[in-house]
Amino acid sequence: MLGFDHPCVARVCLTHQGTYIWASGNTYVGQWEHDQVHGQGCFTSRVHGHKYTGSWVQNRKEGRGRMEYSDGNTYALCQCAGRWWTGLGPRLAAQSEV
Repeated sequence: MLGFDHPCVARVCLTHQGTYIWASGNTYVGQWEHDQVHGQGCFTSRVHGHKYTGSWVQNRKEGRGRMEYSDGNTYALCQCAGRWWTGLGPRLAAQSEV
């Protein structure tokens, strides 16, 4: 981690809005709860060039969101039971593949 843009004391963070930047250049901007990504937020992968904007629960993508890929394709998604689904239902990829 390179840093947070919000006040944390000894890495104890309560509910807040903030940004996390990894050494790789990946970023998360959004809501936090008890030092975990939780609520609405946006993760941008500098390495893979994709961006996920949507719901998070305890550091995991969960619920509705939107994935934008570096090739310009954008998908409305739902993360349910560990699987990605488009609004029409077909599986796009397992979370580990995204």
